Amino acid sequence: MTAKNERSKPPAVAGQSPSKDAVDAAKTAAAAKPPAEDAPSKRKKRSEELVSMTVNQPFKLQHDDGTFTEYDVGIQDMPESHAGHWYTQHHAERNED
Repeated sequence: MTAKNERSKPPAVAGQSPSKDAVDAAKTAAAAKPPAEDAPSKRKKRSEELVSMTVNQPFKLQHDDGTFTEYDVGIQDMPESHAGHWYTQHHAERNED
């Protein structure tokens, strides 16, 4: 019994142009994706009251979705949810207005 080669074409080699079929497949896949504006934005901020804090030591606050917000030393305005976080309270003090 002879083993049948399942590949009809050799794999692409660096420096070679992709086949017409691969280009067509990529265009079809790109057309099937929804536009970026339909996807929720990671940078979209909720309407949340900002709080003035004095940051004593620079830090990065990691959010539940895995993103980070960096705060430098000095007076910083940040959302109430960031100001109330235990890690922020360890690195900063709330300003009395």
